[in-house]
Amino acid sequence: MKLLAIDHLAVEESNRALYHCLTQYYDLDLTLLVPKYWRENYSDLSVNENEANGKVNLVVGGNAFKGRPQLMFYWSGLARCLKEKPDMIYINSEPENVLSTQVIVLAKLYTSDSKIVCVTWRNIPFTREYFPYKFASLHRFLEKIAFRYTDACRAFNEDGRICLPNAGYKRALRLIQWGADPPPPVR
Repeated sequence: MKLLAIDHLAVEESNRALYHCLTQYYDLDLTLLVPKYWRENYSDLSVNENEANGKVNLVVGGNAFKGRPQLMFYWSGLARCLKEKPDMIYINSEPENVLSTQVIVLAKLYTSDSKIVCVTWRNIPFTREYFPYKFASLHRFLEKIAFRYTDACRAFNEDGRICLPNAGYKRALRLIQWGADPPPPVR
């Protein structure tokens, strides 16, 4: 199975451990798209493109809005990954984020058969009156696109599993908590 994982947090080696574990236990042709630079917790992070990645094909893309996951999108790397026609696309991005819609639109252009999975950490219901972003109408619109065109969503908490259907999500939704506990890397 060809899996494309798009994860802005996998800039850090420790956050790529989950993907390395997946390739150890499953027969996956896994491509991981990460941004070259990301800002997390007031720290600037960059990916080391030369480190050993085992069975994970690491692709480094250019992105805009580093450190702002709700606005982030790729200006390079994503189309190249989608041309490989993955069977499944895992986006570590909320349904209302710009990246989720970018992936959905490009996936429909390059590979109409790919299954698309997004994630949610949502723990409060977003109502029509309360949507916690600037440009709330834009994010509400992006969320509707994701609700319609994703095949599944991974909730990281029980509240997310409850909030998304209440917001109108009608596709497969599973609670799968975050993490992998791999052995420490050998250096």
